[in-house]
Amino acid sequence: MTLPNSHPGLVDQENPTPLDSVAEALLQRAIQHQALTPAEARDLATWDLTTITEYLALRLQKEGLLTARECRAMLGAATPAH
Repeated sequence: MTLPNSHPGLVDQENPTPLDSVAEALLQRAIQHQALTPAEARDLATWDLTTITEYLALRLQKEGLLTARECRAMLGAATPAH
């Protein structure tokens, strides 16, 4: 399921593969709350879900919106099983 793209251009037009709905939702939410610019979100849209999650968790910690403990918990949950 893909969420409606409320920010046209989030998906790279040269590589129109739809984003995973979770990644798309995270990026759109970050734009909505002004944690990312649309240009930053377009750059991140080319990354995999784990990398997007890690970047956003660290960014939220830097902005004081997540504690170090919450950030570690999110990163632990985002790490794929090997």
